[in-house]
Amino acid sequence: MDEISNSIILLAAHGATTESALRSYRNIERVVKDAFPLLPVRWAFTAPDTVGVAINAIQAEGFSAIAVQPLFVAAGREYNSVLSNVEKNKHMKISVGRPMLDSVDDLDNFVKALINALPLERATDEAIVLMGHNNADGCSDQVFNTLAGALKQRDRLIFTATLKGAPDFDSVRRELTACGVKKAYLMPLLIAAGNHALKDLAGDGEASWRVRLERDGIECVPVLKGLGEYDSFASIFCDKLKAQEFVI
Repeated sequence: MDEISNSIILLAAHGATTESALRSYRNIERVVKDAFPLLPVRWAFTAPDTVGVAINAIQAEGFSAIAVQPLFVAAGREYNSVLSNVEKNKHMKISVGRPMLDSVDDLDNFVKALINALPLERATDEAIVLMGHNNADGCSDQVFNTLAGALKQRDRLIFTATLKGAPDFDSVRRELTACGVKKAYLMPLLIAAGNHALKDLAGDGEASWRVRLERDGIECVPVLKGLGEYDSFASIFCDKLKAQEFVI
């Protein structure tokens, strides 16, 4: 068996329980398969953690080389969990791709893709509020703060906040009020529009961003579409796979 026929792609994602999130994963898989038609594609998830199980199953199938591509915006806890699983399987040839935002070039491509994904019906005085995830320990603060600054340079009414760490939502609320914003489109800065998008961003609960902004007098329009549903973002993961040792 030659090297390419003995190689396989393993996509590692957070996991999903909603149809809206599954749409992102299905689209990413389609884009990856179109880019690498000769390589099989398998899935693993970090919640619950099935990465190690998937690696063992792939080995049992007879593959000897795995290109693991984590489907995360930044290198946070879940990305490190994937690395930990790979470290335990050094007996196999395994490479791991980097997350979506990992370099200056990544930032430029990400910003361009995001600008192109903005609602066409948005007026010039209407805001965009993006919800990222991040981690409580702030391990991805620098990534999201840098992204927020780059987006603000392109459009002063694009605001970025994260559920944990920085930039935080309360700061964005104050900025929106200071700018006199009356209407905002709420968009998940998440690979998949799962429970965080449905509940924390656009839900009816007291803590949801939509409810809190509406209390501030801002009309909110949720756009519940994960980044993975856009081919331009899904293709970024293909670029990460192309950079790996076991993808030809």
